[in-house]
Amino acid sequence: MSEYGGKELVEYTKIYKLPNDALKLLYNRSKKDKRNYIKDYLDIEVVEITVPKSTVYSLPDKPTAMQLSEGDVVTVIEEKGEWLKVDYGADNPGWIKREDTK
Repeated sequence: MSEYGGKELVEYTKIYKLPNDALKLLYNRSKKDKRNYIKDYLDIEVVEITVPKSTVYSLPDKPTAMQLSEGDVVTVIEEKGEWLKVDYGADNPGWIKREDTK
């Protein structure tokens, strides 16, 4: 910390990504409190998987063996029509169907 005009200055670093465990914890707290802490403070868009299994695609027309489970929370990187490009942990981007989320 440093001082300016006799007052302490605090430096903050903008966070663009949270670890998945922290993301899910904050997402669930937001639902409980009916307040979107992630959007309000981090300006990150997240979605929750609402179907039992959601296939992850490397491209919108190329399915992979990876699946996300109901209740998983992922960060949205990009939107393209009915598809969402998401980061589902450890810098693993992939595409999921928008209809599989809320």
